[in-house]
Amino acid sequence: MEIEAKYTLQEEDNLRVEDLAQLFKQAGYQVQVDLEVHQIQDLYFDDAERSLARVDAAIRLRRKGGRLKLTFKRKVAQEGAIHSRIELEATPDRRHLEAIRAALLDAGLEPASLPDADQPWPAPEALLAAWGFSPKLEIDTQRQTCNLSLSGEDLAEATVDRVRFQIGGQESFLTAVEIEALDEEQAKALAEITRHFEAALGARAQREPRAKVEIGLQRLGADYRT
Repeated sequence: MEIEAKYTLQEEDNLRVEDLAQLFKQAGYQVQVDLEVHQIQDLYFDDAERSLARVDAAIRLRRKGGRLKLTFKRKVAQEGAIHSRIELEATPDRRHLEAIRAALLDAGLEPASLPDADQPWPAPEALLAAWGFSPKLEIDTQRQTCNLSLSGEDLAEATVDRVRFQIGGQESFLTAVEIEALDEEQAKALAEITRHFEAALGARAQREPRAKVEIGLQRLGADYRT
């Protein structure tokens, strides 16, 4: 389960991860900052009937640091800025991909069976195509992170994201902050962390009820949820 708070800022907002770290330190948290800018490329997929969007789900293919990862997400609940989602991540491993296929079946979709163990293993894009999915949105992110702890207990990871949405020749930009609980047991701590964050930034940070894929599709006029 993924539990995180999402906020959007104005595109020109120059909030830095160091600023984020400082406001959490002032609230009494111990903070470890990663100043490296991580480049992330995400492709989001759906089928022609918009089946994933209609059940609040998404499939993402992520490239980061030369590595490729396939992720299935489905919204479970949302309260204010805090989102709770089923999240299943898969490397090219049959057991992980079977779990994603099972989640798709549970959502009412009908993905094709995985190849037999003795058959050549398809590339992720080919597997998704066999399931009827094609790319709908590209999201490129420059991300910096900091990790929060209190009394020696790790609580959450906070990120500052500079985001570019792209469909064909259209693009749009966004600055976002995400604060993710490190596990389900830290959900209460996450609520307190977000309270400090909102008090410090005020109107600069808007609670975001949508996932990034929803924001991008709406901004580029391709919201296929309806």
